[in-house]
This record gives sequence, C-alpha cells and structure tokens, in this order.
Amino acid sequence: MEDGLTVASLRAAAKRAGPPRVSLRPGDWAHAGAARPLLLHTPPRGPRRAVRRLSPVVPPPRSARSHPGSTRRARRTRPSRAARPHPHGPRAHGSTTVRCLVSPAHVRVVVRSTAGRALVQPGIDGGSCDRCRHRPRPSRRWSHTRAAARGRASQAEMTGMRIMFVAQDFPPHVGGIQTYAVRVAEQLAAHCQQFSVIAPRSPGWEAVDARLGFEVIRIGRRHDWLPLRSIPTLVRLVHRRGFEAAFHTQWQTTPLSAALRRAGWLRRLYVAAHGRELLTGPNRFRRAFDRLRAASLQQADAVFSVSANTGRLVRDVVGVDPHRIAVVPNGTDPGQWHRVDATAWRRQHDLGQARVVASVGRLVPNKGFDRVIEAMPTVLARVPNTIYIVGGTGPDEARLRELARSLGVASRVRFVGRVPDHELNAFYSGADVFTTISREAPPAIEGFGIVFLEAAACETPVVAGRSGGIPDAVLDGETGILVDPQRADAVAAGILQILEDPALGRRLGRHGRQRVVDELNWPQIGKRLAELIAADLE
Repeated sequence: MEDGLTVASLRAAAKRAGPPRVSLRPGDWAHAGAARPLLLHTPPRGPRRAVRRLSPVVPPPRSARSHPGSTRRARRTRPSRAARPHPHGPRAHGSTTVRCLVSPAHVRVVVRSTAGRALVQPGIDGGSCDRCRHRPRPSRRWSHTRAAARGRASQAEMTGMRIMFVAQDFPPHVGGIQTYAVRVAEQLAAHCQQFSVIAPRSPGWEAVDARLGFEVIRIGRRHDWLPLRSIPTLVRLVHRRGFEAAFHTQWQTTPLSAALRRAGWLRRLYVAAHGRELLTGPNRFRRAFDRLRAASLQQADAVFSVSANTGRLVRDVVGVDPHRIAVVPNGTDPGQWHRVDATAWRRQHDLGQARVVASVGRLVPNKGFDRVIEAMPTVLARVPNTIYIVGGTGPDEARLRELARSLGVASRVRFVGRVPDHELNAFYSGADVFTTISREAPPAIEGFGIVFLEAAACETPVVAGRSGGIPDAVLDGETGILVDPQRADAVAAGILQILEDPALGRRLGRHGRQRVVDELNWPQIGKRLAELIAADLE
C-alpha cells in the first residue's frame, strides 16, 4: 500500500470499488501515514469479500500482533489513562476526585472554593455515594455473642435498615414455614427504612398482598430455587432500592444474594434454618445436593435457627461455624389463640363429663399418634372416662384406626377430621391435656412445634415427646411435661400425671400462656431478629 493514501481516500475507494485489489490477509495492519492503524475485519460469509469494513482501533502491543500468515486475531487494548477523557468532564482548578469507599468505581469531583472549603457534589455523604448509600465495613465473622456484648440496637438504628426478604413459601399457601415467613416479615418491616418481600405468585396472592402493610414482589410460580428469568428483576431491584442485606427464609434461594454480596451490592446475607430442610434431598445427585446446601449455608453471615436442636444440625451436619449461628425461636399470636368457652364444642362431640386428651396435626408416623393410642389402655385403667380426640387427616389414618381396634379402645378414640382454624381455640380449650408425641425419624423431625405454643396460649397443659426442637417450645415441668417418645408407658405416665392432678394442669396452663405473652410471640421474635441484624450492620 502506498504512503500517499489517507484514511478518507482509503474509505472512499473501498466504498466505490467494493473489495480492494490489494492482497491482504486477515489480521494484517494497513498504515496510512501518521493516521491511526485500521484493522481489516474478515466477514463471516466466505473469502470472496475480503474486507467488510474498516474501523479505527488502538493497535495492540507488539507481542499481541499477528505476524504475516498468522490466523490469530490481534488483541484489542484499552487506551492509556492519560489518553482517556475524565468521566466527569474537564477538571476545574483546584479540583480532586473523591472515590466512594464502598465501591471505588463510583467517583465524584470535589471543587475547592477560594476559601479552601470542599464543595461536594450531591451524592457524597460520609464517604459513600448515592448508589451505595451506606458506609463500608470490613468483612468479618458474625457472632451473636459479639452483637449482644455491644448492646441492643437503638430504634433509630433499626429503622434505618434496608432489607430484601426472600421467601419461597409464602401465603396464600398454608404451612409452618409460610406462617413463619409472613409473621417475621410483618415485624421486620416495622423496623426497616426499606423492606420488600420476594415471593412466588400463586392463586389468591392479590388478596393476600392487599392486606399486608409492606411491599410484596411476586416473581412467578413456587420453585425450590429462584427461577432464572427472575434473576434480572432481582438484580435491578437490589440496585435501585439500595438494599444492604438479604434475609432468606430457606437456604435454597441464597446463591443469587451470595453473588450480589461478592459483587459489593449487598453487605450481609442471613438465612433461617428450620430443621427438616437440613436433612432432606433428592435420591439422585444426593452428594452434589448436600455439597450445595453446605456451601449455601456456610457463606451466610448468620444462620438463625428456630431451636437449639436445629442449630446443632446446622453446626454438625452442614458444617457452619458455630459463631455464625443464633437461636431465635418461633412464636405465635396470643391475640389469635386464647381460652374460650368450649361448652358448645364438647356438646357437638358428645363428650359430656369425659376427660379429654386431644391431638391435632397431619396423620403421619413421626407425629406419634400411635404412641398415644398404645398408652390409652393404661390411661383408661386409672381414669376410665377418658376420650382421645384426634384432629387432622393424613396417610396414616387407616393404620391408626386399625391399631385402636386391635387394642380394644376404638370406642374411646375418635377421629374428627380436619379442624378449621376458627374452631381451634375451642378444640384446645375443651381438652384437659393436649399431646403430640413427635419422634425423630430422619429426615422427618420436629424443628420447633408451633402447635404447642397455640395450645399453651389457650392455657391447656401439654404432654410432648422429647425430640427435635420441642424442648425449646415446651419447658419440662414449667409449661408442660416432656416424655420419651418411643415408650408408650412414659406417654401414659405423663398424661395421667395431669389428669389425676388438676391443679398441676392449671398451673402448667397459666405458665404456658404467660410465656407466650412475654417471650414467644411474633412481635418479640421480630424485634429480636431486628436487633441482631441492626447490631451486625452497625
């Protein structure tokens, strides 16, 4: 190529004549005097059109240039720092660039006045810009003991929090985790400056969201994992709302928040642990599933377990540092659950003056309904007018009925089916003893046992199996009696202890109600979570 050519003439010639007549190979460099070099791009449609377009680029370093005959594409390089224009325009006299301490890529220009005082553009506040909205803090191991030692967070600190709450199980679906999610969300929302719930869309969600006092963003149908198509929405949400922490009600949805934290968009990641989800998994790819679960929980800054037993599972089975585990129990609503006049309920079930032992729940083997039926002959021998009421449905119902017939107590065991929520107060209040003898049959374990709090709120004494997280819900000798869930004679002894001593039953019922009012209610549980999170974010 001749030295007299210019960039303009070369482009004009290429436009008039089509493909140039010079013999150039892909990757060769054509210099036009002192002009910037032009890289010849090879089109993807075959060799006839040798040059598709000419575009000015910055030449790569000598080590990256292709020698004649080479098919390796030359590497583009970025212009030097001095050659690049300043991202915020020309600098004024006496100006300097201030970098955000949270995200160093975020910069602002500070212009100094004649008086020597810095006039900072809007967006810089205490070392952080408007895109970050928070001060930086070093990454450190979370410890609830350290947070407690620093004292409780003030109300002003708690109301300044910005939290994204991710729940894969949320109303209108019904269940224990769904109840936990909506109740905790209600309480955390009251302690946050910015709070949004991310939940799946399901039939009836519009009516549920209209009743809630916080924002709920629905992202599709219910999945164990976050749907891939929802990821861009969540990333934009975190960026626009300026969330500083993510709270996940289960571990399966944490990978995205962990990635956002590594990218610097989130400061903290919190996960709740309930119990059963720590032991379950698919039969196929179980080892990979267990590794993913361990990695998801280990990267959390704090794991809030609903009971001490669940905390031990998080530590021993999953391998989470115990300094990152805090036990925050479940709660209930003492305003919803309270003692009522159960005369109509007893008349409906033709109970008369009978002593009533009651259970309610899904009829599955690990709930221990069979142990109560096995204990009934011993109970009836000492308190003959006892009747056992079983509320609920499930796959184990046929076996339980057959067990009652085989023991000769079928007439004293009544299956009443599903108990509607509006009848549960009368169900609890009409019983002399409430019992559910749950036993551990991994992966089926009782993470906590909210049903015991509901019965206690109705001042009904409780007999429960000593397994899983139940000892956190029932204090042995104070709010109820704990027994060995594997022994029918121990179950019978616990029931008889209350039936034969009505004063003991009344005392246990009063103490159970008082504990719910003072400690195990959702406002107290939500406040405890908010204090721990605020102390960690401080």
